[in-house]
Amino acid sequence: MFVIEKGYAVAEGTKLYYETAGAGETVLLIHGAFMTSAIWDSTFAALSDRYRVVRYDWRGMGKSGMGDTPYRAYDDVRGLLDALEIDKAHVVGLSAGGYIAVELSLAYPQRVRSLSLVGAGLFGLPESERLQADNARFYGAASSGDIEGMLREWTQMWLYGPDQPKSRVKPSVIARFEQLSLESLSRSESFEMPLTLVPAPIGRLAEIVAPTLVAWGSLDYQDTKEAANMFSGTIPGARTAELNGSAHIPPMDDPQRFNEALGGFLDGLRA
Repeated sequence: MFVIEKGYAVAEGTKLYYETAGAGETVLLIHGAFMTSAIWDSTFAALSDRYRVVRYDWRGMGKSGMGDTPYRAYDDVRGLLDALEIDKAHVVGLSAGGYIAVELSLAYPQRVRSLSLVGAGLFGLPESERLQADNARFYGAASSGDIEGMLREWTQMWLYGPDQPKSRVKPSVIARFEQLSLESLSRSESFEMPLTLVPAPIGRLAEIVAPTLVAWGSLDYQDTKEAANMFSGTIPGARTAELNGSAHIPPMDDPQRFNEALGGFLDGLRA
């Protein structure tokens, strides 16, 4: 049984909820949009036997405050690292959390020991017609205040995967994902998008110097796979891992396989 330290860190004008466990080199886990840090439950536990693992809720999601001033998500991360007196971390970002991790790697390369991108998006790439249509249904439900409809579309898109049946995912995982997503989706009206890094990362990926792992689920959108191709083909020395049978949320969808892939990459850097 591992001991979890919980707290709030003041960063860029708000309070960010965080949890940390274990000892050793720091691994920072960044979740995706309209989720919470609890999606990392399995990974948090699996890595804490040999690393100091930190996870936090994005500003305006989970238990973290929104604040009332413009902000940059990568500066929130820097502020969290400063508050916890962490000089450098292995940074793992899922989905939009991967984009934040990329921004951090470019803005503050000295703070990033390694970079792991999991189903990460990349602003500036064209969006497929399929993803545009699915997003239209999701935002249509949002515009009418239909939280149940938002949750239904969100779960299909990102947990099951496009055209994938609900039966593919364990009922316990579905229930947990919907619970965590609902916590943040219910606050979506008050959420303010962050300012992004300028110049944009899409034209600067070759500047990333940290050892990098690019991972994606085989059942995810083609958009995610194209972003992975861009990351792996442009970031010097990037390694890749396709997670067969997973969609967009491998830490919940197939935690054992995901944790083995991520742990193997991180452990290899210590060898």
